[in-house]
Amino acid sequence: MINLPTLPPINSAFLRAFITDAVRVRCGRTRDLRPLILTYFVTFRCDMRCTYCDYTDHGYAHRFKELESEGAREVLRICREGVPAVAFSGGEPLLRSDIVELVRYARTLGYRPISMFTNSLMLEEKQEVLEDIDYLQISLDTIDEELQDRLSGCRGAGRRIVNNIMRYAPLQKAKRFRLNINCVLSPANLDSVPELLRFAEETGVRFTFSPQLEADGQAATVLHDPDTRHRYQRAVAAILSHKRSTDVVLDILPFIRHVGNFQSGSCYPMLTPRVYPDGTLRFPCSIVCRSAPSVPELGSWRQVAMVLRKTPATCASPCLLPCYLEMSLLAEHPFALLQELT
Repeated sequence: MINLPTLPPINSAFLRAFITDAVRVRCGRTRDLRPLILTYFVTFRCDMRCTYCDYTDHGYAHRFKELESEGAREVLRICREGVPAVAFSGGEPLLRSDIVELVRYARTLGYRPISMFTNSLMLEEKQEVLEDIDYLQISLDTIDEELQDRLSGCRGAGRRIVNNIMRYAPLQKAKRFRLNINCVLSPANLDSVPELLRFAEETGVRFTFSPQLEADGQAATVLHDPDTRHRYQRAVAAILSHKRSTDVVLDILPFIRHVGNFQSGSCYPMLTPRVYPDGTLRFPCSIVCRSAPSVPELGSWRQVAMVLRKTPATCASPCLLPCYLEMSLLAEHPFALLQELT
């Protein structure tokens, strides 16, 4: 086992909501679930062009214009009325000039835990965010720097990301945050997964992953090739082995088994509502969007929740989007979260 820093404190409101949701899922009351984590896409701009990412399409940034600081704070204020935790995502959230202030504002509102998903290229310029976040997720698909550069469409990114992870990992205990690297499994990096796991273990950070997906949330067609599928399963087997023998892998076992077999499950999108840069809440998800109310225009979480509860949350073809799948599996397997907290 690696010696990881103590977990950041968990909001009691988050734990109460999580336990309540787990009971309601067990009782079949899935229409009455309480949100756990707000995923706030504060921008769709990005300084990388990852080969597997839909948001590299400039159309996203033009279609979903970012709210100014005041509007973004209003989103955070309203959603805090009904959601205990928040994850800042993108695009690249560190591209926002006001990201440090937004994260700090989220802390003053009482969000906990606060997470950020980043490629880390601008982290040195915006490292003040480390004072207020609980979980920092850095995207890294391989420690082969040339391959990482090709996957990210950014020359020199591989070396910079690895250096940033090694630089900020030792600060976890002093700054009271946890760092994990997130890897997208694609045909290009399947054989380098064991090396990436060793890097995470040696550096003292956690590891999460997801398969490369199509726009509809299903496993990428290129992963279904027989030879590639074999390599994919071998990579997932390495992840499972590390999960059982070390503290490195953060993903829960049910999630690893599901994505290892390209198998989805029940989806409870209310657990993790997502807001786009323009302040619209995409529900039930970004793929099957039946409702997109503007959070600032509705003015209160009560009004937002009324809209969401009137919107069917069922999905004809459940997908493998990790933010939905893993949260839904956690609601069905609540002890998996408790194991991570101990």
